[in-house]
Amino acid sequence: MLKIYGPARSRASRSLWMAEEIGLPYEHIDFAGMETDERNEVLTGVNPMAKVPAIEDGDLKLFEGDQSLPGRAIRHRAVAR
Repeated sequence: MLKIYGPARSRASRSLWMAEEIGLPYEHIDFAGMETDERNEVLTGVNPMAKVPAIEDGDLKLFEGDQSLPGRAIRHRAVAR
């Protein structure tokens, strides 16, 4: 299942919105209630720079460094089906 990391009130909202629009099942990890150290530990497993948004889909890990983040993840997911 697709995992989207980042608070809904961040740039992660674009990825969350896109997944909702096309009906793609996903898990949202928004870090609410996590201590900073715990958040960084979880996030660095996906993005070595510990920045959001980050997307994990199986072995594929994408993070903000590319403006097409939502589209790339969704295209990959559509091809993988």
